[in-house]
Amino acid sequence: MVIKSYAQVSNIANEACFVMAKAAEGFVALLLRQALKASDNKMQVDYPDLANVVSNNDSMEFLRDFIPPKINSGEYLEILKRAEEHERMIALEDEL
Repeated sequence: MVIKSYAQVSNIANEACFVMAKAAEGFVALLLRQALKASDNKMQVDYPDLANVVSNNDSMEFLRDFIPPKINSGEYLEILKRAEEHERMIALEDEL
Protein backbone atom coordinates (compact mmCIF):
# COMPACT_ATOMS: atom_id res chain seq x y z
CA MET A 1 0.00 0.00 0.00
CA VAL A 2 1.31 3.44 -0.94
CA ILE A 3 0.43 5.12 2.36
CA LYS A 4 2.23 2.50 4.44
CA SER A 5 5.37 2.79 2.30
CA TYR A 6 6.37 6.03 4.05
CA ALA A 7 8.79 5.52 6.92
CA GLN A 8 7.07 8.21 9.03
CA VAL A 9 3.76 6.33 8.90
CA SER A 10 3.59 3.37 11.24
CA ASN A 11 -0.11 2.58 11.40
CA ILE A 12 -3.06 3.41 9.15
CA ALA A 13 -6.65 2.85 10.16
CA ASN A 14 -8.76 0.83 7.76
CA GLU A 15 -11.22 3.71 7.58
CA ALA A 16 -8.47 6.05 6.34
CA CYS A 17 -7.56 3.63 3.56
CA PHE A 18 -11.23 3.34 2.61
CA VAL A 19 -11.64 7.13 2.49
CA MET A 20 -8.50 7.51 0.36
CA ALA A 21 -9.75 4.85 -2.06
CA LYS A 22 -13.17 6.52 -2.34
CA ALA A 23 -11.55 9.92 -2.91
CA ALA A 24 -9.39 8.49 -5.71
CA GLU A 25 -12.42 6.78 -7.22
CA GLY A 26 -14.37 10.05 -7.11
CA PHE A 27 -11.51 11.95 -8.73
CA VAL A 28 -11.21 9.45 -11.59
CA ALA A 29 -14.98 9.61 -12.10
CA LEU A 30 -14.84 13.43 -12.24
CA LEU A 31 -11.98 13.37 -14.73
CA LEU A 32 -13.82 10.88 -16.93
CA ARG A 33 -17.11 12.81 -16.80
CA GLN A 34 -15.33 15.98 -17.90
CA ALA A 35 -13.50 14.11 -20.67
CA LEU A 36 -16.75 12.55 -21.90
CA LYS A 37 -18.41 15.96 -21.90
CA ALA A 38 -15.58 17.36 -24.05
CA SER A 39 -15.37 14.31 -26.33
CA ASP A 40 -16.89 14.09 -29.78
CA ASN A 41 -17.67 10.42 -29.14
CA LYS A 42 -20.02 10.25 -26.14
CA MET A 43 -19.50 6.50 -25.77
CA GLN A 44 -15.76 6.41 -25.03
CA VAL A 45 -12.90 8.54 -23.77
CA ASP A 46 -9.66 8.62 -25.72
CA TYR A 47 -6.28 9.97 -24.66
CA PRO A 48 -6.73 13.28 -26.52
CA ASP A 49 -9.98 13.85 -24.59
CA LEU A 50 -8.17 13.43 -21.26
CA ALA A 51 -5.25 15.59 -22.39
CA ASN A 52 -7.69 18.31 -23.48
CA VAL A 53 -9.44 18.35 -20.11
CA VAL A 54 -6.14 18.44 -18.23
CA SER A 55 -4.63 21.20 -20.37
CA ASN A 56 -7.76 23.40 -20.30
CA ASN A 57 -8.66 23.06 -16.63
CA ASP A 58 -6.60 24.91 -14.01
CA SER A 59 -7.68 22.52 -11.25
CA MET A 60 -6.06 19.66 -13.22
CA GLU A 61 -2.75 21.49 -13.63
CA PHE A 62 -0.93 18.96 -11.45
CA LEU A 63 -1.59 16.29 -14.12
CA ARG A 64 -0.11 18.23 -17.04
CA ASP A 65 3.24 16.43 -16.84
CA PHE A 66 1.52 13.04 -16.74
CA ILE A 67 -1.16 13.61 -19.39
CA PRO A 68 0.33 16.09 -21.87
CA PRO A 69 -1.23 16.79 -25.27
CA LYS A 70 -0.02 14.40 -27.95
CA ILE A 71 2.44 15.76 -30.46
CA ASN A 72 3.85 14.13 -33.56
CA SER A 73 7.52 13.28 -33.94
CA GLY A 74 8.19 16.29 -36.18
CA GLU A 75 6.89 18.67 -33.53
CA TYR A 76 8.96 16.90 -30.88
CA LEU A 77 12.13 17.14 -32.97
CA GLU A 78 11.51 20.86 -33.51
CA ILE A 79 11.08 21.41 -29.76
CA LEU A 80 14.25 19.43 -29.11
CA LYS A 81 16.16 21.46 -31.72
CA ARG A 82 15.03 24.76 -30.16
CA ALA A 83 16.03 23.53 -26.68
CA GLU A 84 19.50 22.53 -27.94
CA GLU A 85 19.95 25.90 -29.64
CA HIS A 86 18.90 27.65 -26.44
CA GLU A 87 21.45 25.63 -24.43
CA ARG A 88 24.19 26.49 -26.96
CA MET A 89 23.37 30.18 -26.66
CA ILE A 90 23.57 30.00 -22.87
CA ALA A 91 26.91 28.17 -23.10
CA LEU A 92 28.26 30.86 -25.44
CA GLU A 93 27.13 33.62 -23.07
CA ASP A 94 28.83 31.84 -20.16
CA GLU A 95 32.11 31.73 -22.12
CA LEU A 96 32.07 35.51 -22.57
